[in-house]
Amino acid sequence: TNLQENDMVFGGLEKLEQSIQDAWDRHHPKAIFISTSCSTGIIGDDVDGAANKMEAKLKIPVIPLHCEGFKSKHWSTGFDATQHGILRQIVRRQPRKQEDLVNVICLWGSDVFTPMLAELGLRVNYVVDLATVDDLAQLSEAAATVGFCYTLSSYLGAALEQEFGVPEIKAPEPYGFAATDAWLRELARVTHREAKAEAYIAREHARVAPRLAELRALLKGKKGYVATGSAYSHGLIAVLRELGIEVEG
Repeated sequence: TNLQENDMVFGGLEKLEQSIQDAWDRHHPKAIFISTSCSTGIIGDDVDGAANKMEAKLKIPVIPLHCEGFKSKHWSTGFDATQHGILRQIVRRQPRKQEDLVNVICLWGSDVFTPMLAELGLRVNYVVDLATVDDLAQLSEAAATVGFCYTLSSYLGAALEQEFGVPEIKAPEPYGFAATDAWLRELARVTHREAKAEAYIAREHARVAPRLAELRALLKGKKGYVATGSAYSHGLIAVLRELGIEVEG
């Protein structure tokens, strides 16, 4: 909203409401999100009040996300704040269950999950970064929720289980053979597709066995180091060890 010194003294709500109106006039979106900043948190603007006013005017969800950086000491709370807004104002409150739909909470990237879960007769609801508003609305209708990084997915997964009865898959993150097998088996158990999962796991192990042997020979004696987010790191450490790489840290 291009806040200036004057707005920091007298408030920036007029600019916020005008920005929401501009977004509507230009794009006619199905929802509008407001991300708060440290500046708006410090001056105490009534962002919720402005959102409620514009939501009533435009007849679409206008969703404030309270993600001021000084509110916490960890960046991951930004995920939680975003997901809380989606749960509060986008997700359907009276879901019609879809027994073959699985929520996959993932960061932006290629969708590797659709071909995997299709082997179990499951459809993927890929969220949040690649989702439409309609995709987000059906989060409460899924048969299960899985994630690729539990720092990213744990808040939304737990809330969907608590509020809508969508089971959050309790298994290792799907990196490496042992963890991915466990992840698939637990998802199959929850969705009653155990036989399909075992057949798929057996086929995949057989398919990659020659290439795995090549990689282990190529990487013999190598050492590795993982530097990334904590939950993600543990998964990658397992992958390196399965390739025969000694992980130094």
